[in-house]
Amino acid sequence: EYTPYHPDFDLLKMKKVEPIAYYHGLNKFFNRVEKLYNTKIVIALHPTSNYKTDVYEGREMQKSNSNKLVRECKFVLAHGSTSLSFAVLHSKPIIFLINDQFEDIYKHTKLRLIQRLAKMLKGSIYNVDRIQDDEEIVLRGVNMQAYEYFKFQYLTSPKSENKLTKHLFLDYLKKH
Repeated sequence: EYTPYHPDFDLLKMKKVEPIAYYHGLNKFFNRVEKLYNTKIVIALHPTSNYKTDVYEGREMQKSNSNKLVRECKFVLAHGSTSLSFAVLHSKPIIFLINDQFEDIYKHTKLRLIQRLAKMLKGSIYNVDRIQDDEEIVLRGVNMQAYEYFKFQYLTSPKSENKLTKHLFLDYLKKH
């Protein structure tokens, strides 16, 4: 989600997390998850990201490919990205990630969003700076009732879920 450098934080004049601590915590958590679940973490980059260093410690990074990455993954690790919609649409379990800085800097903004999303989607939230034992990281299954509610509340409607946006738009123009 490009959290330390996200352009919205500049636009909104919000404080940003400190990058070194942020990426250190994420990578430590990723190492544990890769070992525990015998998998490789692939990073779906934010579209505006422009990394000049290897902040993800050699992990594969892909830009503009989130839908495919989510469709083919076992589960999703995220903060509160709009890409969570792909996890819902592809019925993938979600682990929400925060860190100590989120609990300080974003306690009234981004942290609340993450908490609401996790509650709504029945996902787990882990503070990557506080995990001490691999066994603490539990991957919950998908709660299809929660995912369906989210899908029809925020992403589509039963009437339009199988239609392409361009067709919906053209139908609207024809009526008006």
